[in-house]
Amino acid sequence: MEAAKLTKTEAKDAIEKVDAPELQIKITDADYYRTEGDSAPEVELTVTLDNAEFVTPVTTAIADVKSDNANVTAVVLEDAEDKDEITVTVTGQLAEDDIIYIDLNTKLTKTAVGTKATVSVDSDIVDAEDLVFAEVVEKALDVTAKKTVDVAPEEEVVISTKGIVIEPVAGATIGDEVEAGDSIKLKLNKGFEFAKKEFTVEYTFADGEKATVDFADPSVYAEFDDNEIVLTVGDYEAAAVKMVVTGLWIEATTAKAGDVAEVTVKGTGVDAVAVEVAKVVESGLVMSVDEDEEVPEMWSGVNQYNDGLTADEDEHWSLEVKVEETFKGAYNDKDEIEFAITDGVYVTNVDVVTEDVAFGVADDAAKFATAYKEGDHKSFVFEKRAFNETTEGTAAEFSFELELVADPGFVGDVTLEMLVDGESVNEVVIATFKTPLVVEASQNDLIIDYRNTEVPTTVVLKEAEAGLWAEGLTFDFYVDDKDVAA
Repeated sequence: MEAAKLTKTEAKDAIEKVDAPELQIKITDADYYRTEGDSAPEVELTVTLDNAEFVTPVTTAIADVKSDNANVTAVVLEDAEDKDEITVTVTGQLAEDDIIYIDLNTKLTKTAVGTKATVSVDSDIVDAEDLVFAEVVEKALDVTAKKTVDVAPEEEVVISTKGIVIEPVAGATIGDEVEAGDSIKLKLNKGFEFAKKEFTVEYTFADGEKATVDFADPSVYAEFDDNEIVLTVGDYEAAAVKMVVTGLWIEATTAKAGDVAEVTVKGTGVDAVAVEVAKVVESGLVMSVDEDEEVPEMWSGVNQYNDGLTADEDEHWSLEVKVEETFKGAYNDKDEIEFAITDGVYVTNVDVVTEDVAFGVADDAAKFATAYKEGDHKSFVFEKRAFNETTEGTAAEFSFELELVADPGFVGDVTLEMLVDGESVNEVVIATFKTPLVVEASQNDLIIDYRNTEVPTTVVLKEAEAGLWAEGLTFDFYVDDKDVAA
């Protein structure tokens, strides 16, 4: 049951009558209510209101039952007028999934802001307390911004295409909150300014129709300042049930990396609401993986084909890694880029999943082959000017996957770290390795100075998973010959 939100003015009208939602009680298990013989069972429900009273006279039934059994009825036993409590009697054999409907024909008894009208039900079949069906609220606007964008210091950016969504909280239209002739202000916080004196508003009306209006300087509908826009609400705008503001250009004038741009929306006589629209980031590149994707598990101590194991269908490819500019032109081609991988893990192949030709990423991964450090097998180093600076279009990005193998006994996560000019930017987990065998051995105490002493130690090798080892698999054992200190 969704609560009706009423302004104080609407609440005063509701002193006479409030069109409240319908109370529904669904029977989930009717076995308890079955009776023996021909008598029709009866169930009573006591319905109590708080901050409201019933207005329905006794001659009008306020309850009904949805049931295949036509003999099931529901009636009010007493006059409900000006009462905050009634008893509803349901007669007949209730069945599972039957629904008892009670129309809450009521009037409010209080209209102060913050007042909540509630209904409670007490019965052998249900016990529900303080369900809110009406609430008195201040005039307000619901303001949301679903996505933020990145901007560098002293740079400009346009806000997300999803824009800033403005909807009424209590009323049905924008005009119920901000009357025609009044205004709605959009103001940026310190450190940011509107870079261009233009934006677009899409209006949605009750019938589903939409209309788009472009506001530009000079405009009879809006006033522009460095960090504030005043939008006049006319009859047309007041009739809308929703407005979406897009195309706002933001400039980080004095804001620093880590700062957040907020647009505060305030209507005449309506409290202000602030939403985040942009965040300031350093110039450069960022690396990421899809956090919703499961990190692939691989077997250590084997090649990429899992030779010697029956798990030949398990691949050794990492998560897809995305590298992208924080904004268009953020990459400086004088910067060296390095991708460093966890010690004990090696790359056997690279697959460039998505390329950015303008950025200079070839689909044959030639740049990766050139950048791979031979010998240590730990990193890729792209020298200065390995990639192109982005001057047109959108921010550059490309994605790649790495085929990995690991030393025998290596267990745990594989991280990939990105460094720009030797400084670490961030790192991500791209895979995890597990060992295909378990080694068990007991420790034996030996007496020193006894040569050729037999060591009765049993070493047991077990499969990490049943049926994992392929037929013909061989093992080599080595004994560490270490000097023992006297």
